[in-house]
Amino acid sequence: MLKFKEILDDLISDCHGKSLRDLGMEIGISESNLSRYLDGSIPTPKNAIKLANYFRCSLDYLFGIENNFRIIDEKREIKLKEFYPKYEKLLKTNNITHGKLSTLIDICETSLSAWKKGGMPSMHALIEIAYYFGESIDYLICK
Repeated sequence: MLKFKEILDDLISDCHGKSLRDLGMEIGISESNLSRYLDGSIPTPKNAIKLANYFRCSLDYLFGIENNFRIIDEKREIKLKEFYPKYEKLLKTNNITHGKLSTLIDICETSLSAWKKGGMPSMHALIEIAYYFGESIDYLICK
């Protein structure tokens, strides 16, 4: 599985010499954030979707969960109200509690109350949840 920064570097390299500043202006992400991502920082879900939309790929491809690049033409956006019901359904379907899941993967047990109120998990938590349940990140947070 490729790492996010390697995949992003490959995608940016395909922009044929476009500067990070120009690319950032097109995507709507600052040059400094793009530089941080290329150094290994993980973007927020909002910025991850901006990147995936710009490069027309799935979030799963962008984060190395899916190996094959496929063009996605529709613009995705975060649907905060849709995450928690999907997450709750995955827990029930797999007969696991949030507390148990938090011990199996790297997510904070106390985050559940924030998610119930419409909060969004970190990109790291979304990746872990998607990977654990065999679902796509796009499914968890997008329209």
